[in-house]
Amino acid sequence: MQSNIKLREEFEYRILKNYTRLQEKDYRPEYIFRQTASGYSWPGDWEGRTILALVLLKNITGAEPAYLEGMLQGIHGQLAQNGYLGEQSLAQGKINEQQLSGHNWLLRGLMEAACCDMRPFLEEMIKKIVENLYLPITGAYYRYPLGDCRSRNGEAIGKLQDGSVNDWLLSTDIGCAYISMDALSQYYQIYHDERILPLLQEMAETFMKIDFVGASLQTHASLSATRGIMRLYQETGEKEYLDFACRFFALYCQEGMTENYANFNWFRRPTWTETCAIVDSYMLAMELFKQTKDAAYLAYANKILYNALGHAQRSNGGFGCDVCAVADGENELLYVQEAHYEASWCCTMRGAEGLSYAVRNAFLPGENSGIFTNYLSGEYELDQFKFTVDTKFPYEGHIKIQLERCTENCRLQCYIPEHTDVQKIKVLINGEPCAVQMENNMLTMTIPGPCILTLELPLHLYLADALHASTKKTCWYGCLQLGCDADDIFSLDDLSKWEYNENRSFSFQDHVLYPLNQSIYLTREEVLKRRIKILF
Repeated sequence: MQSNIKLREEFEYRILKNYTRLQEKDYRPEYIFRQTASGYSWPGDWEGRTILALVLLKNITGAEPAYLEGMLQGIHGQLAQNGYLGEQSLAQGKINEQQLSGHNWLLRGLMEAACCDMRPFLEEMIKKIVENLYLPITGAYYRYPLGDCRSRNGEAIGKLQDGSVNDWLLSTDIGCAYISMDALSQYYQIYHDERILPLLQEMAETFMKIDFVGASLQTHASLSATRGIMRLYQETGEKEYLDFACRFFALYCQEGMTENYANFNWFRRPTWTETCAIVDSYMLAMELFKQTKDAAYLAYANKILYNALGHAQRSNGGFGCDVCAVADGENELLYVQEAHYEASWCCTMRGAEGLSYAVRNAFLPGENSGIFTNYLSGEYELDQFKFTVDTKFPYEGHIKIQLERCTENCRLQCYIPEHTDVQKIKVLINGEPCAVQMENNMLTMTIPGPCILTLELPLHLYLADALHASTKKTCWYGCLQLGCDADDIFSLDDLSKWEYNENRSFSFQDHVLYPLNQSIYLTREEVLKRRIKILF
């Protein structure tokens, strides 16, 4: 599936910029191994996120990463002695949660590599890590410490606290031990190794009992763990896992989300955003949509993709941290956190996963059916489908889909942004009007077979309640959130006066509203100067 999508337009640009960034010095084996050997306290993290990003982008673009092979061979050599990276804390009876968290990304990267490269040494590394690092800690999560013993003084790179509690070496990234549910659930999904299931069940059981707000868990850790619980649901069919994921996502939206659908780094602590958590929240929303078919999750996913992830990508292709914009909070403006303009050690790599995941899930093929969850220009060949998407979406509502191969009387469902006037939507098949209906807030139709499908979505400006204060409003055009320069004063009482410009902004007299996702087109100096008012 991944190798049969050829992108066009802006999304291709974003992916190629990110892929180019990931070929630079910071992601070459000699640089990473030198950094991690000189006191970096997240064994496997930098290495794993890099491998994961390169493999996923290779699958999308078809281009071979320049330094991936060197990374894999270097890791193979380092794993030969003990089976995992970093200090042998387990031998002293201590469990380093940053070591567990870092190896999550190493496992994820190696498993994605092994899925498209059958060389035995990849599977050998994967199983070594599981057998030497994770299986021995079965039972330990029942004594995982939370509460007053945890430091609330974390920085963008988490650090280990002094000493141990219940034999755990604890991080300021509170809860990062649970990130491993992501990789271990994927491991169980791929290899069906029943030895790991008791540990996964133990992790899920203890995680689902946590008071996330009271414990001030890191949202990145929590969202990653919940994605693991979603995989556990898919493998076991235990509905309690799906029910928990739904409840958790609702809690995250209420207590961990900014007004532009990015994240607080810790629950109810709006310090800065983190692309890693933004990607996790986007993927979780999409997985919840796929399992429940509730279009509300799809609406969240696209708002996260365009307004949070879109704003976090920089002009060099990397991803960084922003200040948390929260209605009635300490800060209501959206702007880049200068100290972490780019978080090259984590966010730039996870941004790659977010972009590639969006491409892989833009269309979900089913049996004689398919769902367009988004509209990314390009050529697609997936299962029984082959089609081309030609559009400027989300900036315009015209979408042309040329289906070259599909089954007869195929049922299609299409994402429609919130507040779209469904009575004014036009749908044509080969130039002729098509009968459609709204089903679960999705545009639904039956197409006879190969054809040209044209959608005309009447996108328009509208105001919505802010997430965290009903007295404030946010401004939208379809699924794009709009803002203005902080010193621009005007009223939004009559949105019909605003005109759409070719540069994707809206203007009225001397005032301008623009999408939040345009920071990739601004220089470092330009984006650091910008202060965006998103609450009105």
